[in-house]
Amino acid sequence: PTDNTAPTNATAAPPADPGEHKSSRIRFGPELGAYLPTNSMTRSTFGSTWVNVGLGIGGIPRARAGGRVEFDLGLYGTSKRDRAILVAPIGVSYRRALGTGINGGPYAGASADVFLTQLRSDSEGIRSRIRGTGGGSVFLGTTFQERAYVQARYFLLGKIRGYDLSGLNLSTGYRF
Repeated sequence: PTDNTAPTNATAAPPADPGEHKSSRIRFGPELGAYLPTNSMTRSTFGSTWVNVGLGIGGIPRARAGGRVEFDLGLYGTSKRDRAILVAPIGVSYRRALGTGINGGPYAGASADVFLTQLRSDSEGIRSRIRGTGGGSVFLGTTFQERAYVQARYFLLGKIRGYDLSGLNLSTGYRF
C-alpha cells in the first residue's frame, strides 16, 4: 500500500523511485527458452530447437528511458547420441525502455559478446573442446513489475568448426 499523505516535515525524504525494489528479499526463479539456429547445416547436425534452462537470481530490472549497460551471460545447447553443443555468450548489453511504464514495459537492446562453445560430433570427427568466437545480439522484450519478462533475441556469431551457430532465442523468466 502507498501512503498518500503529505509529509509534515519540510526535510522529509523524497518518495522512492518507482523502479526501485522495496523488499530486501532476494528473488529466485526459472528462466526457460528455445533457441532456433538459422543455418540449415547446423539444424540438420544438431537439431532445429535447442533448450535453454536457467535460474534467475534477483529482481528483473526495469529498462530506463536513458538506457542502461548490463553484464550479459547466457547458456543454451542440445545433446543427441553422438553430438552435443553448448554455447555461452559472455559480454555487455545495452537496454533501453521503449515506453514510460512504472511497472516495467517494452524494451530494446543490443549486446557485444564473446561466445564460448563446446561442440562435439563423433560422426564428423569433431572432438569435444572449448572454442571461442566473437559476436553479438539484438533483442526486444518486456518486463512485468520486476517479476517476469519475455524476450526475443537474435544472436549473430562467428563460425565454429564450419558451423554457423547464429539463431533466434525466445525466452521467459519469473521471480518468486
